[in-house]
Amino acid sequence: MGKVAIIGAGVSGLSMANYLEKNNIDYHLYERRTPNDLKGHGFILPKEGIEFLSNIINIDDLYEKGSFLKKYIHYSQNGEIISEKDLDDVFVVSRSALIEILANGVS
Repeated sequence: MGKVAIIGAGVSGLSMANYLEKNNIDYHLYERRTPNDLKGHGFILPKEGIEFLSNIINIDDLYEKGSFLKKYIHYSQNGEIISEKDLDDVFVVSRSALIEILANGVS
């Protein structure tokens, strides 16, 4: 097999690079952003997402950078609570923290 080209070093590209790295598959990662351009929102990860990530990263690194959500509250435009729901095993992490964690796993 030749070298795999990964276009983009966002969450998806870095996840793929981590997978290839762990499986000793040669790759090259192409990215146009500068290393300090980590703008973006965050990610809500259900239990299954954490399980998949644990195959390619040290999951303790993820737990250090994010937190578990205990409750979802849906507000109206004027601030009244429309609905509430208790949550189990829902984890949140910022995009920049997730990219940092994933970047640590690639050469």
